[in-house]
This record gives sequence, C-alpha cells and structure tokens, in this order.
Amino acid sequence: MLAALVFPLLAAAIAVIYVVGLHRRGRTAAGIGAIAAVTVLFGYLNQGKAIAGDWAWYVEHYRALEHLDLADYLGRPFGWITPAPTEPVYYSVASVLARASHADVGVLSWAATTLIYVPLGVAALMLSKLLTRRVSVAAASIVVAMLCGLTFTLSTQLVRQEIAASFICLAIALFVVRKPVVGGAALSVAILTHNSALIPAAAVVLSAFFARGDRVNAWRIIASALGFALLGALYLRVSGNDSYQGKSDGAVSVFTIGLDLLIVSVFLLLARDHGWPPYTRLLAYCTPVFVGFLVGVAAQPLPFLRMYFYLEGLRALMLVVIVGLSLRNVRFRAIAITTAVVLGFLYLHMRIANSPFEYQTGLFEAVFYSPW
Repeated sequence: MLAALVFPLLAAAIAVIYVVGLHRRGRTAAGIGAIAAVTVLFGYLNQGKAIAGDWAWYVEHYRALEHLDLADYLGRPFGWITPAPTEPVYYSVASVLARASHADVGVLSWAATTLIYVPLGVAALMLSKLLTRRVSVAAASIVVAMLCGLTFTLSTQLVRQEIAASFICLAIALFVVRKPVVGGAALSVAILTHNSALIPAAAVVLSAFFARGDRVNAWRIIASALGFALLGALYLRVSGNDSYQGKSDGAVSVFTIGLDLLIVSVFLLLARDHGWPPYTRLLAYCTPVFVGFLVGVAAQPLPFLRMYFYLEGLRALMLVVIVGLSLRNVRFRAIAITTAVVLGFLYLHMRIANSPFEYQTGLFEAVFYSPW
C-alpha cells in the first residue's frame, strides 16, 4: 500500500497485470496486461524523444502528409527520400493519422510504438501459452521479450523496419500454432512495410516447411544456411557492392553479438533437453537461415546492420522460450521472476543510456514516477 502511494504508475501496472491474471483465462488476460503496460511505458518514453536522426525525416514527411494526397506522395522524391509505392503500409497509416490529428508528432510516436510492440507482444503471448500454465511465468516471459528483443531506441528511428520485424515475429508465432494463412498475411504486411523483409519472410516460409517433422534435421539446417549465405552474396553483387562504399548507419556492437550468441546457445540447449517441442523447431530452423544471409552480406556494414535487426526478433522469441522453460518449475519462483524482469529493465536502461538519442524522461524516472 505504501509503495502504491510513492510509485503510483508502477503500482497501477502491477495491479492491472495481477487483476487480469485472476480472470478465468489467466494467461491470456495477464499477457494482455503485460503487453499494454510495456507498450504504454515505451509510448510515454518515445513521446518525449528529441526529433533527430531518421526520426527527423519521418516527422517531416508526416507533417507534409497532412496536406499531400498519398497518391501524389508515393514514388516521388521528397527531399532525399523517395517513398516506395511497394511499401504502402506505414505511409498509409501516417497519412491517415496526419490528417486526423493535424500532424501531431505525439500521435505518430504512439502509433509507431503500438505498431511495433503490440504484434511483438502478441507473438510472445502465443508462444508463452504453449510453454507454461503459470500466469506469472507467462507474463514475465512476455515482459522480458518486449524489453530485450527489438531495440527500443530504434523504434522511432528505423520505424518501418522495426514494424516489419515485429510482424515477422507475429508470423513465426502464427506458423507455430498452425495458422499459416494468417501467418502469411502477417508476412505480407511486413514486406509491404519494408521490402527488405522479403528475405526473412522467405526464411520463415522455408523454415516452417522444414519444421513440420518431429525432429530437427542438421542437414536441412546446414543446406538452408549455406543457401541463404549464397543469396546474401548474390544480393550484394546484384545491388552493387560499390553502392554501399562509404555508407554506414552504425555497427552492431561486440557486446550485442556476444549476448545474442549466448541467448541462441541457451535456447538450443533448453530445446534439446526438452526434446525439441514444436515451438522450438521453427526458431531452430530460422536462426541459421537468418545468420546465413548475414554472413553473405557481411562484407558491407550497411546491409549487415539492416538485416541484423530482423535477427533481434528471433532474440525476443527465444527469450520467451528461455524464460518460460527456465522458470515454470523453478524453486523460489517469485524471486526468479523478479530477477528476470529486473535484468530486463537493466538491459533496456543500458541501451537507452548508450544511445545517441535524447529522451525527455529517463526509463527509471518513468517507471518509478512519484508525485512527491
């Protein structure tokens, strides 16, 4: 009670997750509460982010769309950007919001955050329900995946690609629960949001085909990884190696790569120890295919960086599996769940602290907001 008086927002979020968890469909209800809590937190942080980097041109185009017809906008140069007619999803949403809100930038930041984190959260919820019947474990796995999966600081930077990556995650979860038609629709949304999603979408379809058996076949993994590595090399050759010379949007840190290797290793060990249940097989096939393409484009930093963001989606889904399998039968579960969630927040805090972007409100200021 005293904590609720001191930190009302944090207490409200915990209470919502707890109360909806009492619903007869506890895991679903608690999952929806967790998704809403994290999305609201991220939306609040993004609303106060300084307009800089790629977010600046997104905002500039958004403001122009208040008066421009979408048909006159797509496919025509606007500054140094030419909006592709083959990527209409985001631009259509931005056009509607710009007219409805008189180009309020806060509305755009909330919409972008929602389009990224709700599909990702739903994908995590779908997997968590396959992993455990425990409401607390399901909610924790969703929270950790959303905090540590897709890079939050890029959610209002590489907006379209982050949206595409989120729908790729949703498609993977839909294929796992055997809803391929809806999964195909999610892949289509991803591709029509950012055309680079065509590569991971193809990888998901191939992996879904391979994952239909009861076991993980090493030869299929090797063959698909080599095939996509060659595809990556061919991509550089066709697109023109020289076109990437001197271009860079940054680089993936050694820490991030090392952490992802650790997550993949733990995921594979847990999956093997549990007999490769269906929710692990598709991810097990997707990972080497995604990595294979990365190896193929590794000669150029820009395409490597851009494609690495899709691998972050797999990181999020693997974290759902790792947290779910690790905590469902552990002793002192409350302590273990609290530790996992706290580590997730610490990881996110480090991401924000080390990013070049400025936020009006810090992470812990937002979480531990107090009127006193």
